[in-house]
Amino acid sequence: MLHRLRSRLSYANVVATLALVFAMGGSAVAASHYLITSTKQISPKVLTSLKGAKGRAGAAGPAGPAGVPGPAGAAGAAGAAVKGERGETGVKGEQGPKGDTSTTPWRKTIEKAGASKANPARVTLAEAPPFKLVGHCYVEGTSTFAATYLEVTSGSALV
Repeated sequence: MLHRLRSRLSYANVVATLALVFAMGGSAVAASHYLITSTKQISPKVLTSLKGAKGRAGAAGPAGPAGVPGPAGAAGAAGAAVKGERGETGVKGEQGPKGDTSTTPWRKTIEKAGASKANPARVTLAEAPPFKLVGHCYVEGTSTFAATYLEVTSGSALV
């Protein structure tokens, strides 16, 4: 048995075995020496890049009890009353031309809201070509939503 072992024992096998033993021992020493035990051992740039995005803020907590009122401060001195002089009356300007005072009143209601956002109830609130003011209303769950949109009518030069 010893003869078989001696026949396989060569310089290369001995050196390879010793190198393996030293390498494993050196790794264990390095691991115990360079083990990170605190964030102070890590560069601030690395820590910043490791932090993820902040989450949403939590709900506000209940209000705390009211504090004890502080003592009243000393009364301040009364200010001096100062009255300014009236300035000159300015020059009266000319009256400009009377502009268009017509307005388009609108007060319309939608009897029943649409079934969904994709299929809202619509009503035309006002129309002054090439524009149209349209109201939308729909129900989603237990909430009702309404919106107003400005549309450009078809056939206009703006389309």
